[in-house]
Amino acid sequence: MRSRTISSRFGQYAFFAAASTLLSCAVQAQTLGANLAITGPSAGADGSGFSDTKLVRDGNVATATQASGTSNQRVSVKWGSAVTFNTVILREAGTKVTSWSLVDNETGAVWATGTGIGAQRVVNLGTRSSKKINLIVNATSAPAMAEFEVYNATGAASSTPASSVAPSSTPASSTPSSQIIVYQAESGSLSQAAVESNHSGFTGTGFVNFDNLVGSSAQWTVNQASAGNATVTFRYANGTTSNRAMAISVNGTVINSALAFNGTGAWANWSTQAVTAYLNAGNNVIRAVSTATDGGPNLDQLSVSGGQVVASSSVPASSVAPSSVPASSVAPSSVPASSVAPSSTPASSAVANTSSSVSSYNGAIRPAKMEGFAAHAGVTGGAGGAVVTVSTGTQLNAALCGRATMSTPITIMVNGTISHSNTTSQGCNTQADVIEIKQMSNISIIGVGTNALFEEMGIHVRDASNIVLQNLHIRNVKKSGSPTSNGGDAIGMETNVDRVWIDHNWLEASGGEQDGYDSLLDMKAGVTNVTASYNLFNDSSRAGLIGSSDSDNKNNNITFHHNWYKNIEQRTPLIRHALVHMYNNYWSNTTQDYMFHAINSRMNAKALVESNYFYNVNNPLIASDDSSTPGCWETNNDNTVLPSIYYSRTVGNGALVIPEVVNGQLQSTCSVSVPYTVQMDAANDVPAIVMANVGVGKVSGTTTLPGSSAAASSTPASSVASSVPASSRSSVASSIAPSSSSVASSTSSSSSSSVVIVDDGTISAACIQLATNPSVNWRDTSLQSDQEIVSCLSKTLGKPVGYGENAKGGFDPNGNSKLTIITKNGSVSVEQQLLNALTDNAHNWIVFDKIQFAQPSEIGMYRTFCNNTTVQSLLGASEAECINYRQWCSNKGFSGEATCRNEFFNKAMNKSSIPIRIPAIGSNKTLDGRMTEAYFVFSGFAIGKDSDGVPTQTSESVILTHLKFQGAGHTEDHYVDPDMIRSTGASHDIWIHKNTFDTTGDSAFDVKIGANAITMSFNRLINVKRAVLHGSSDSRTINANITTTMHHNSFVTTDDSYMLLGNTLRRVPLLRRGKTHMFNNAFVNYRNQVLSLRVGGSAALEDNLFMVNTSLQEKSTTAASLAEISTNLFKDISDGNLRNDRNFLWFGSSNCNLDSSTKTTLTATNGSVANLAASYSAASQATINNWRFAAGQDLVDYLSATTGKYGQIPFNSPLAGDRYYVLGLGKVSCQ
Repeated sequence: MRSRTISSRFGQYAFFAAASTLLSCAVQAQTLGANLAITGPSAGADGSGFSDTKLVRDGNVATATQASGTSNQRVSVKWGSAVTFNTVILREAGTKVTSWSLVDNETGAVWATGTGIGAQRVVNLGTRSSKKINLIVNATSAPAMAEFEVYNATGAASSTPASSVAPSSTPASSTPSSQIIVYQAESGSLSQAAVESNHSGFTGTGFVNFDNLVGSSAQWTVNQASAGNATVTFRYANGTTSNRAMAISVNGTVINSALAFNGTGAWANWSTQAVTAYLNAGNNVIRAVSTATDGGPNLDQLSVSGGQVVASSSVPASSVAPSSVPASSVAPSSVPASSVAPSSTPASSAVANTSSSVSSYNGAIRPAKMEGFAAHAGVTGGAGGAVVTVSTGTQLNAALCGRATMSTPITIMVNGTISHSNTTSQGCNTQADVIEIKQMSNISIIGVGTNALFEEMGIHVRDASNIVLQNLHIRNVKKSGSPTSNGGDAIGMETNVDRVWIDHNWLEASGGEQDGYDSLLDMKAGVTNVTASYNLFNDSSRAGLIGSSDSDNKNNNITFHHNWYKNIEQRTPLIRHALVHMYNNYWSNTTQDYMFHAINSRMNAKALVESNYFYNVNNPLIASDDSSTPGCWETNNDNTVLPSIYYSRTVGNGALVIPEVVNGQLQSTCSVSVPYTVQMDAANDVPAIVMANVGVGKVSGTTTLPGSSAAASSTPASSVASSVPASSRSSVASSIAPSSSSVASSTSSSSSSSVVIVDDGTISAACIQLATNPSVNWRDTSLQSDQEIVSCLSKTLGKPVGYGENAKGGFDPNGNSKLTIITKNGSVSVEQQLLNALTDNAHNWIVFDKIQFAQPSEIGMYRTFCNNTTVQSLLGASEAECINYRQWCSNKGFSGEATCRNEFFNKAMNKSSIPIRIPAIGSNKTLDGRMTEAYFVFSGFAIGKDSDGVPTQTSESVILTHLKFQGAGHTEDHYVDPDMIRSTGASHDIWIHKNTFDTTGDSAFDVKIGANAITMSFNRLINVKRAVLHGSSDSRTINANITTTMHHNSFVTTDDSYMLLGNTLRRVPLLRRGKTHMFNNAFVNYRNQVLSLRVGGSAALEDNLFMVNTSLQEKSTTAASLAEISTNLFKDISDGNLRNDRNFLWFGSSNCNLDSSTKTTLTATNGSVANLAASYSAASQATINNWRFAAGQDLVDYLSATTGKYGQIPFNSPLAGDRYYVLGLGKVSCQ
């Protein structure tokens, strides 16, 4: 079996003759009109890497803007308002450009790509509109651009005439929709696979042969001119009789978890298998991962047809007209019906009785918009009335009761925790143990940011109409036990309730009926015209019912869309009698048999079920025999059910009716229609859309309400006088903290109000672009102020949990955040810029220019000492040789990177009198390396300072994230003390997150001299000999203050370093006096004294995983080896306290596939350790509990995928997918 990784960089592509003909004509007659780069509204230019950019729009080809580099150099033209255009003409001064792309600055969409520009390159884009176009170029040496012209031309148009480089100059819009682009499989990025040619019949230079194991993979980049469905066809051979299925994903979303590649009779017999995929405009990553122990088939090529395909200059592809392709390779008849993804059938065409259409998703957080029956009935809630802010249940009840009449409109903003302890009745049917909306109308209750928590307190709606409940977190409402509320329902509605919108809420319970809980959302005894949208229902046994008994037939017209049912056993929903529309909802469970049922249509109910996504669902659509009469349903043949359609109930055995399954789709049993039109998403897009948008903190700006001139908002930013009279029984929100993002109202005067316009916690589309798109630089979105950008970066990074939970870094919620962008090629060195930005105490969020740091860029903080003559003398180096140590090595005859670094850093620099020290970071700092390739060599930073065990500088609120630290190898007691991160001087509130540490000279992240309140999470340490010291001396009692949380980190010793380092990789941590809480970490190839405890230090280890490669077994038997390692890992704990809960050791493969037969419980303990997590906030504890993994295969796979600078986004961030999404992306090597 092979175990290798082959990464093939894509070369140029060539067109077949038939396609070349399409491009061989010259530019035809065309009237260009005015050059909008000069004449457009407030036209201008800017760039990154180019100087004097105005020269690209001066109309003079004799002048040019000069780039300073060769990689990802950007020059842009822009306008004060959007302009419409269709043609771009690029004119280069010279012929240095090798590849280029035109990118919409506002959306990040790649409009066209190509190779070479030269004197003129004409690109016909089709009709476009934008405020800014980016030209990104790569070149052999620093290029110069003479003109960047933009026209809205009339008349016939085509691209530049074909030449030796013409194909790659094809604009995205010029490729015919009937064209097929062929990608040779061997040109992709391969993992545990090889390119071979020992079987005949392949079309390129060879074919891809996957290793015989689960997880071998290949991926390709496909460039589309516009978004839409396309057919991806794989040409393959399988000389066995077994199905070598592969999981196919597009842009990280699995679209077919087991696409069949059945036997072809012989390895030289080639066949095709196809899948329909929704592709975005621009680059798309298609990935195939083997799901069988035999690996995948041999892959020859994949072809993409449909939509507007454009071959990127980074992808080797062949373009062929359909007539030149054998019919068997792409004809629909060659594609088994069962293999076509459900999204190939648009909802609008599948069911005659629905008026719905399929839309595409651009990744943005969507604004709240009412749809379905609530919109059809005209729900407006409290729009048009007073807006008041409350923070207690008593204040909320007072606001409900204080209106002129019980139908006077009101919007109540909730900015605090509503609990039994702060809720009393205020008359008008309000209660102390429930928020009662009874015999009232025209009310909106909306949470502020993520602050509105209803703790064990439900909301009951009865005899009420025109109600909006939005952006509320309601949890653990009980019907038995203590305290009780609302019959155990988070939201319960009954008896003459009409026109309700339940939107963007988080409803959860920590168990089922036996634990004291009932439902999350119940409707009974006459509830009509309701829409429930973008809600997160999780961890309850029951989501909700419509109709409490078979005789309850008064409920009707209910819409559920874009809700996430996460780990719910049943009633999602249970329907009796009512008409219900279910579209674009997402179900996910830990195992397929977890659920009793999903949609249960009983007792004459009618359900319209369209474009939903079911994952690990039992009985997804059913009429159970719990009622004497079944309900029915109509489906639209676009409901995705993965990994398989599973029914534990069958007709006569728990079910009256279950649907037929045709081509992987649940079939209809009746005809159902609704009286409105909605725009639906394709089922395959639903998980990404729902996970990104559901729950609290996602409502941004103004909410769209039908039939109303007013609007509700979770972020009111205007002054609204309260109408609650001063005589109300309780003051309503008499004051709001400055960081509250709300409008504060006071009952002291009906005309007085105050305005607080600050961040509301929501994430805009521009913010998502900024935080996820490496081609969109920090100042290139609509977010322009430092505060806006830093707020975005803070929100998308997420929040730490554990002891470091209060670290905010450079974000100041009071509006004083500063953004510092580190640049290259200026008069101030990168190291000095960092020193200037990091060493004071002002709020500063520091990032690296995305374009200038798009390629690996080494940073050495020691260089700030290179102008020191003592340093130069001790190194035997000039200032230039000190800065460029490779020049020093070359001049002294040292060759090879490792040798050079060792000679310079560990020998020449290791002198007792050398004055080099690592710089100390001040307070309120974030150093954020996201989407850039800057890395630090040899040493890093201190946080705070000390002298002889006494703090001399205490820093607070520091975040170091997405950084890479490359060491020069360990040298014991190096005089420079080259820690990568050292927290000292009683510094506190520190988050060290998602960094990569490789072969560091000293520690990865030491903690000394009383530093405390620190969280280290999702870091990846590779061959780090001394990972983390907690306290540098037994005698320093200040170290009793040390508190750290280390969670979800990967500590890796590579197989090839095991014998060299296996007995010396320790100190995770070496702990003196303080406390550490370690959970869900993975230790790969650690075998000796992973943990050391001194002078009463206390460590709580929970759910950690230890794995050693089976091939490295050192004893004659597995049992003896496991016993030896188990003993050695914890043999240095006698001087401290260790609690050891659910930590296990395995043998496994180099790819961290655990051998389940070797699972060994680690039992070493000493003394006693308290529950350290009890000191965390409730929010931290909830997040930890929600995301805690059992030590095992899923944990190590999740950490392999997420840890380090380059891992997937982890759960701290609101942009993260859930664990099933991450694990579904395919296995990532743990080494």
